[in-house]
Amino acid sequence: MIDRDARKRDGAEHSQNMIQLMSVLFRMSKCFHMQRVLLGKLAR
Repeated sequence: MIDRDARKRDGAEHSQNMIQLMSVLFRMSKCFHMQRVLLGKLAR
């Protein structure tokens, strides 16, 4: 619990972590989208 409160206070670190998380999720979604497109082409 104390660690969470400390992180909330450190806004800069939190925002950086969020940006990293967002970029990772974006890359993952991109990969999933490409896989879906490829699978769709193969299905045809």
